[in-house]
Amino acid sequence: MRGFWDHIAGLYDLSQAFNPRANQAMVQAVTQWVSPGCRVLDCGAGTGALSLAAAKKARFVLCTDLSPAMLAQAREKARREGVENIAFAERDLFSRPAARPFDG
Repeated sequence: MRGFWDHIAGLYDLSQAFNPRANQAMVQAVTQWVSPGCRVLDCGAGTGALSLAAAKKARFVLCTDLSPAMLAQAREKARREGVENIAFAERDLFSRPAARPFDG
């Protein structure tokens, strides 16, 4: 599974162009749901669009994905946008939970 996501990571964001209203609605929903100052864990974050949306209000976001290539794309987006309250970790959904608790 990891190989598939690594292979398409460079093209993944192009898929957002096919349904921009749905993608924008998801970003807006995340922005509304995140409480100011909370800690957010984003599992299966892909290229980080929702992690970056959460980071606008959260104190800290941990952006996780199985694919190192997807995380590289997310890191680059965060760098370009100047987002500093975010960290990245290669994890799958079945790995041990993070040691520090998250709010959402």
